[in-house]
Amino acid sequence: MDTIIENPKGKRKKIVAFFLLMTFIFFFLLFHSNKSISSIPYEKAKIIAVTNSHSAITSIGTIRPMKSIKLSSDIGGRVKSFINRQHTLVEKGDVILELENYDYTLKLTEKMAQISEQISNLENMRLNLRRELTSSKLSLEDALYNVDVLERELDQKLRLLEKNLSQKSDVEDIKSNLTRWKEKQGVLTNYYQSQHNQITHQLKQIGETVEILNSLLLKLQESEQQLLIRAPITGNLVGFDVESGQQILPKEEFASLDMVGEYLIEVELNEFYLERINKETRATAKIDNKNINLKILKIFPLIKQGKFKMHLEMPNTDEWQGNIKVGQSVEIELANSDKNILPTLPAEATFQKGDTTFVYLHSDKQSKAIRTPILIKERIGDRVVIDAPMVLGKSVVILDWNKKYKEELYIE
Repeated sequence: MDTIIENPKGKRKKIVAFFLLMTFIFFFLLFHSNKSISSIPYEKAKIIAVTNSHSAITSIGTIRPMKSIKLSSDIGGRVKSFINRQHTLVEKGDVILELENYDYTLKLTEKMAQISEQISNLENMRLNLRRELTSSKLSLEDALYNVDVLERELDQKLRLLEKNLSQKSDVEDIKSNLTRWKEKQGVLTNYYQSQHNQITHQLKQIGETVEILNSLLLKLQESEQQLLIRAPITGNLVGFDVESGQQILPKEEFASLDMVGEYLIEVELNEFYLERINKETRATAKIDNKNINLKILKIFPLIKQGKFKMHLEMPNTDEWQGNIKVGQSVEIELANSDKNILPTLPAEATFQKGDTTFVYLHSDKQSKAIRTPILIKERIGDRVVIDAPMVLGKSVVILDWNKKYKEELYIE
């Protein structure tokens, strides 16, 4: 049997031809892959409208009481009795909790007894000083009386002596006695004046001390009332869960009291809006299908996990207040009042070429998109704020940026 041997030259020609064909296909595909695209089908075009970065901001807020007071005891103690839990609305002054603290009561009683004893001693001292001053005054008045009597008697004796009806020795005795009482009167006058000034000062000091001690005693008596926890305001009792015999520690919070009828809404917003919201921003809440105008109370600049908080004041209106509850979620709308209106668009609509960022701005009339340079101000999640006010109200085309497009791209 004869065997056909293939010509080596023919085999080499086939290999060369195959290599040339593959090279041609490679360069053909490379040429077409680098060729700029001038048009895309309309159904494959993703056209996005350019929006205003300062249009209304919507969020969800939570209703909070305007004022909430934490209830605690400075003294602490064991729970003796408490208010009926069915009465969540309490009036100012209502007893919410009664505690018993034997150690505190005992120490308080001892202090009150000590102060009462001090007050009693001071009162006795004041009484003795007044008695001493009175005794000095009586002695001085007695001396004044005797001087007056002796002077009248001496005058009488002198008249009788002129008529030889009295003896000279009697006159001398009266004069001697009068001199003695006058000297005694001088001593008693000086003593009484000195004593009066000194005792008056002492009595004033004692009076002030007694007043201070009485005030302290009154405060100690009032501090005993601290074992009775009363409602500081009229409001709703929240988180009240105690039992008889339970130990409440000093400063331990056991409940809170929410003010009735006055509420605020707490809102958390993305940090991007922090510089765009101020107290002049218009705010509304939608409650029972009604729009309620709100007032911005406070903006908290502290940012946590990319968000900041703000408080909005709710008007005191009976029309809707009966239908709201603390903790309820409310839809909030904020109309920004910033005059510098800048457009935003999806970040995927932009592409980079060198140091310049571009978008394909779409023209509805001509069904084409023109490559337009833009300046990005900042990014908000998957959107960018651009400094190009002329694109407001227009649209951009989102494309496959792995491909090349001409400056003008027709959408057919």
